[in-house]
Amino acid sequence: MKRHILIAGTGRMGLDSGLFFLRRGWRVTWLSSDPGRRDEFARRIAREIRRLEDADPGTDRGGSARVLLLDDPGDLGEIEPDLFLEAVREDVVRKRSVFSHIAPLLAAQTPLATISSSILPGEIHPRCLGAHCFFPLEITRLVEAVIPRDAGDRDAAALLEILRGVGLHAIVQSPSNAFAVNRLLLPLQAEAVRALRAGWPAAIVDGASATPLAPYGQLALMDAVGLDVIAAAVANYCRRLAPGEAQDYAELGETLEALLASGKRGKKNRNGFLSGSPLPWAVCGPSPGDAAELAHDFRALATNTCIKPRVTCADLSAECGTVKDSCGNYLDCPDTNPKGCAAGKECDPAA
Repeated sequence: MKRHILIAGTGRMGLDSGLFFLRRGWRVTWLSSDPGRRDEFARRIAREIRRLEDADPGTDRGGSARVLLLDDPGDLGEIEPDLFLEAVREDVVRKRSVFSHIAPLLAAQTPLATISSSILPGEIHPRCLGAHCFFPLEITRLVEAVIPRDAGDRDAAALLEILRGVGLHAIVQSPSNAFAVNRLLLPLQAEAVRALRAGWPAAIVDGASATPLAPYGQLALMDAVGLDVIAAAVANYCRRLAPGEAQDYAELGETLEALLASGKRGKKNRNGFLSGSPLPWAVCGPSPGDAAELAHDFRALATNTCIKPRVTCADLSAECGTVKDSCGNYLDCPDTNPKGCAAGKECDPAA
């Protein structure tokens, strides 16, 4: 029997995650909060299924996907999903409402997870785990799993087994060290906005902001994810920072809010950093400096930002040499580990 994922949300992140699972043979049920969007979304999913069947004529994907209404989903007990994934907008009140409505309709053994990149799972629901998928999932194959310390072992193990089973690399984080995506990308995005407002053309800034750590332009990424989503993530993340640290992202947050007020949303309405109406501070004339030096500055910033989590593999009950941090380093292991990694040292998987 095919495994089944239930996703609340039909926005860009909910769609991207669901299609990833669908392409790997899972049944996917989306819950839409907008009756008007439901039919349009269902037609889009039907087209995707036809493309998959055309690419692999021997595979019958009939019944693999459906779209239900979030407010009236029917008897979810009959669905028996292997995983519930919430992917609604970055608003803690909205997320809590979804969990309070859906969780009682599911079996007790169903893992519950949020796709949020800025709201801790414990703020949403007592059983909630974090499963933030890095967009676009088909390319990044990366997900940040935030496991609260009081999370049930069964739920945490089930979530990680599912993520790894579909070929995703899970960055396992504790709540005190979440979220890697913000910790790594927000400094680059803040620097991109500063460069824009200093007079650099958007296309040059976007090219320069691609680094080995994040090999894509930060302006294009923000447009793809959605400026509204990024703005909410910045605001939520800054709530958890000391005032001095939060100030580093004040210009980024203010810029995103100004663009949203002007009607820009990114690719979703073809009006963002790189498309649509001119940016309000755009200037005509030559770039204010050397593009190669700008790219070097972004690479240096990415290198300085790549800091290991303040956790060890022992904290995560993992073997030495099996868990990497968001920068690709192996987590520190205790000296009692059978592989012999010394405390405070990076673990070598070949040791």
